[in-house]
This record gives sequence, C-alpha cells and structure tokens, in this order.
Amino acid sequence: GAQKWLGDTGFYVYDHEGHNAMANLMARMEYMATSLGVKVIVLDHITAAATAMLGEDDQNNERILIDNIMKACRSLCVRTGVHIDIISQLRKSDKAYEEGSRITLQDLRGSGSLASVPNTIVALERDRQNPDNRTANTTTVRVLKNRLDGRAGIATAIYYNHETGRMEETEFVEGDDGTVQFQPE
Repeated sequence: GAQKWLGDTGFYVYDHEGHNAMANLMARMEYMATSLGVKVIVLDHITAAATAMLGEDDQNNERILIDNIMKACRSLCVRTGVHIDIISQLRKSDKAYEEGSRITLQDLRGSGSLASVPNTIVALERDRQNPDNRTANTTTVRVLKNRLDGRAGIATAIYYNHETGRMEETEFVEGDDGTVQFQPE
C-alpha cells in the first residue's frame, strides 16, 4: 500500500526531535544529499532544531545557533546541489497571523540570517478565522525575497477544497492598501 509507494519514491523522513547536535543534523542532511541522492530537504522547523540543541542556560544563543545552521545549510547546498527548504516560525508581535496579517522579512523569528542567507523566501498567509469559508480556506503565497530575478509580492492564492481534498489556484484581487480578497463562494 502506501508504505511501499512511499518507499519507491525516494521519500525519507528523519525526525531530529531536537535531541541531536548540529554536527549530527548536518551530517544526516549531507548523507541524504550525497549517498541517498535526495534533491530536496525540508527542515521543519529551524527554531525547534536550534532550541532543542541549546541547554537551559543558553536561550540567548538561539540566534547564534540559527546563524550557524543557516551557514552550514548554505554550504551544503553549494557543495552538493541539494535544495533546502527551511520552515521558520514568526516572531510574537501585535500582528494577528492567524487572521491573515501580512508577513514581512522582519517577522521571521530567531536571526537576521533567516532573511539574508536564502535565495528565496516565501510566506504563506491565511485568515483562518474569517467567517467567509472561501477566505478562511485560501492561502496567499507571498514572495518576500527573490535573489534570482528580484520579483516579489503575491505569487498566487491557493484554495483548499474540503470536498476533493485538493488545493486549487484561485482568483484574487489585491487592494491599494495591500489587502487580498478572494472570489466568494
């Protein structure tokens, strides 16, 4: 069944559970890229990986550890050609992210290297609390950084269709004030 299908796809999961040192995490990612031929690695999420590597007295060093992980990931990409997607939490602020507040580079939690090191940064925004079902189930895909050609802004909007279990691109309109509206149901 599903286990055999996943086994044939070259899909690997390593649950770091945050109990491993940075050197171990990076060694496993390098093994995946070189020995297993993995083309894309998703590190979900960098804050948990960094925080769990720190001792109770080291919480002020989370930023430095994230900087080091980002540097090591960049080096791994250059050496092996692997693509790494890094999931980042957002800073606690007065913004209501669960209500669709716009995400900026400054909202990434932990370190300035999260904004400076990557070639591309993509934010997913959704107003989960909206009474309109279409809006509550539509995610705005916003490019915050694009080192390859410089284009940034809203790339698309994706509606999750509960009936089909699939995500579908949907029409959207961006207002002059930056708000995004979707086709009502």
